[in-house]
Amino acid sequence: MRAVMSLKLLHMLACRFCAFNK
Repeated sequence: MRAVMSLKLLHMLACRFCAFNK
């Protein structure tokens, strides 16, 4: 279950990074 949480966090971080890049 911890892996899923980590993946979710990574996805949120990637989304934020993408928005920041734009």
